[in-house]
This record gives sequence, structure tokens and C-alpha cells, in this order.
Amino acid sequence: MLARCPEAELLIAGPTDEDPGYYAECRELLEVLGLGDKVRFVGKVAASDFLQEIDVMVLTSLSEGLPFALIEAFAYGIPAVATDVGACRELIEGRAGNRSVDGSAGFVTAVAEPEQTGEAIAKLLNNAGLRVEFGETGRMRATMDYALNDVVSAYHRLYDC
Repeated sequence: MLARCPEAELLIAGPTDEDPGYYAECRELLEVLGLGDKVRFVGKVAASDFLQEIDVMVLTSLSEGLPFALIEAFAYGIPAVATDVGACRELIEGRAGNRSVDGSAGFVTAVAEPEQTGEAIAKLLNNAGLRVEFGETGRMRATMDYALNDVVSAYHRLYDC
């Protein structure tokens, strides 16, 4: 990805003090790979602050349920690249049988395929029009399919409350 997007900077959000050993390993790996100046750990931040700084949300989880991080990004009009786990495909491409919003809000990639993920990120970073298109689809999907009242109502129906 960096070969195609040399100006790119990767921001990693989340606490760095939960597992200091893991954080140290990550920092060391970045230095070994020569990526220390391309990756910034921003620590624990408010989503509203973080999402104003990014162009693409990347979620490379090995396991997920319904990742609210993607819904939050979509609410800000930010397209996503996510691994094909949990509800990531549903969020990005829309729910089967309930496509209130047509189109994609990003790219879905295979788990543990960094080249595929990097390629998808590069496609978005190098195409502002595609970022806007996917971002708008995501914003509409978050608003229409994942509004708080709708989610609460769906849970009530599910649990027959």
C-alpha cells in the first residue's frame, strides 16, 4: 500500500496501556520494518475526534459481532475496508433482503490477507470520488438501517419485549 500511497499515514486508535508488552512489540516491529514514521498510535481517543482525522476506516478483525466502529465511521461519511467477519459484509454491502440503501460503503477483504487489504486501502486513498461515493452510501446506511430507535426496536422484537 505504501508504494502506491507514499504520503499515507496509518493512525491506530485505542489504549496502549492495556497490554504494554504487545504495544512494545508493535513499536519494535514498526522500527524493524522501517515504518516508524508512517504509523502513529493515537491512544484512547473520542471517536468524534478521531474520525475527523481519517479518510478511510480499516478494521482487520479476526472476529467480530456487529462492529460499531464501522457504523460510527459511516455516520461521518468515511468509507471502510474490513475483513469478512461478523457483520462487516452486511454493514459495507447492505443487509440481504433489506437493501434500503443500494451500493457499497467500502471493500470487504479476506482475513489475514494484508496484500488484499493494502490494495483496497490504496484504491480508496487514490480515488477521492470513490471515497465520497462510498462515504455517502455508508452515511445513508448508518442513518437508515442503524439509527438508535430502529436498533432498540429490533432488539425488542427479537426478545419479544
